[in-house]
Amino acid sequence: MPGSNALAVVEDNSLSLSVSVIPTTSASSLMQKGNLSSIIGGVAQPGEEFKRKIRVRNNGTMLEVVDISVGFANRINQILTPDETRSSAIADWASFSPAAPNLPPNKNVDIDVIIKIPAGTPIGIQEALLYVRAQPAKTAKSQGTQVKSIPRFAIPIFIGVGTSEQIPTTFTLGPTTLTSSPEGWLLNVLVTNTGLTPIAPTGNFKLKAKSGSLSYADAIFFSTQSIQPGASYTASALVPNDVPAGVWMVSADAIQGSVEAKSDSEVTYTKTGDVTPPAPDAKKLGVPIQSLVIGFASLAILILLIFMLRKGLRKDTKPIKIRNKSKTSQSQDSFNPIGTADEVSKLAELLNQGVISSSEFKAVKAKLFE
Repeated sequence: MPGSNALAVVEDNSLSLSVSVIPTTSASSLMQKGNLSSIIGGVAQPGEEFKRKIRVRNNGTMLEVVDISVGFANRINQILTPDETRSSAIADWASFSPAAPNLPPNKNVDIDVIIKIPAGTPIGIQEALLYVRAQPAKTAKSQGTQVKSIPRFAIPIFIGVGTSEQIPTTFTLGPTTLTSSPEGWLLNVLVTNTGLTPIAPTGNFKLKAKSGSLSYADAIFFSTQSIQPGASYTASALVPNDVPAGVWMVSADAIQGSVEAKSDSEVTYTKTGDVTPPAPDAKKLGVPIQSLVIGFASLAILILLIFMLRKGLRKDTKPIKIRNKSKTSQSQDSFNPIGTADEVSKLAELLNQGVISSSEFKAVKAKLFE
């Protein structure tokens, strides 16, 4: 889906390592404002600290040593991008417990990431990347085991230095829309981060018939991905099959910790067909204008042909000799002053090229020999 603005934390069992961020419930964490599954983040004042926990799994067949570090990150098009040429200013703020654990095959280890903000740090926002990788332990190397490529994971770090009022968390919900997809009908709502902290709110859609007292009993759940400040994400949820067709008032409600946003919209659910009608301009200006243009073009070609055949080609052509069998004529032979052999030949050539139709050919020919 569109709107993902952070480096994702990949959990792929086909790799020798997988990493995930464990959601926090700590009131001192940034995500006293919610649970972000792909970011290390927190809001704290100078001299304070906050913790987040990550889980590392060894999917390989040998003993691994987990290595964690903090690196510099550039923000490019709302995405934190690694920059190996620079050191992070907050690298010294981070500590890890345990720091470099040994991880046996097919085992997990939970590691605390502790961010301590030095006293006297100015109010503001700091960003970086947490690098996680694992390397084979020396005992594994000594056994001559073949070493696979070493994956490295980059997890975004967001630190708000200050209070919740100084580093606000706010977001808005746009109107709910209804679209079709290969999986079925989707309810969609645009979530926009208007604050200064990353968010990943969860929410639900509630349906009530526009007329009458009918309501759909169950709330329809939706979730989001990490949304950076100033960015947006379209959250979607499948419409259950037992929702009847009709005009529904949809209430979208999302929450990020103590922060809540709502929007109310009207949608028409048909269950079949396309919910998006053709644009009025396209409907009015499509086929009728094309037909009109073709008609005018055909008429212009016909007029041009008659003009050219009568005026343009006459100078170099010889008249067709036509015997006039009128009883009132005094001459045995007479000539048609309009029709010429070259004109008829040219007309036939245009017919063969498809420039004119057979009906146009007959009409022009009849005019030539009136």
